[in-house]
Amino acid sequence: MTDGPEAPSAFVDDPVPARSRPWVDADYLHVERLGTRSDGIDIRAIRSVPTFVERAMRTLLLSLAVLALGLGGVIFANSSSAAHSRAATTPIITGSVGSSTSHNAYEIALSKSTVTPGTYQFNITDYATLHNFDLCKGTSCTSSNSLHKTTVGGTGSFSWTVALALGTYTYQCDVHKTEMIGHLKVAPAVLITSVTPTRTLVTVAAKASQGVLFTGYLLKGTTQLAIAGTSVSATTATLNLKPSTTLQPGSYVVRVRGTVGGVSTYVAKAIQVS
Repeated sequence: MTDGPEAPSAFVDDPVPARSRPWVDADYLHVERLGTRSDGIDIRAIRSVPTFVERAMRTLLLSLAVLALGLGGVIFANSSSAAHSRAATTPIITGSVGSSTSHNAYEIALSKSTVTPGTYQFNITDYATLHNFDLCKGTSCTSSNSLHKTTVGGTGSFSWTVALALGTYTYQCDVHKTEMIGHLKVAPAVLITSVTPTRTLVTVAAKASQGVLFTGYLLKGTTQLAIAGTSVSATTATLNLKPSTTLQPGSYVVRVRGTVGGVSTYVAKAIQVS
């Protein structure tokens, strides 16, 4: 035989290199076809890396979104609560000069005539072009005791925050001060908490928002039948009203006055004696 190159040959059981195959299986059938793992890197492990990272990133982003929403809700709730608290703790007094139906009417008013000491918000509406609203500390307005005022000729809504102390405040139109004037009294709150009436003694319990001198009266119509008071300032008192004669069955009135700093508050209660 003549020597020459060997004829190509192969056994059917020999593994075919991947580079000699028409394609690489996307399903990675190395184990199923050859009965052993590839000597290279586990392709499935490589494929699982992006999936794991994507899931981790999605979980992180979702957690951050939930946290942001939670913090936003807390901040909003706290802001709303603070705003509500401020509104709830500041009493409002409304007032006006002129009127909504007749802007230059000779009218001036406040919604309160007596209040206890404290900080108040005055909401004033000035309808008039001929008048103004001047709020002063004292029994009359002077050039030096005005706290807040609107302008003559100007109109609009105004809001003033004022700390009111015991005493009298005046509000007026500076142009028509004899015709358009009013007063706001700042005094302690006084309350009758109980009354125990008998025909020979009426016992009254009272309290005040601050220390006051208490005075109690027993009245039949306009006739004063008994009086009792305290000599020391206090926030509570028991007043024993003893009439000079035995009371007849019927209706009477108990009146209590609380005084501090020259300012007095009165409160009355009807009672029945049997």
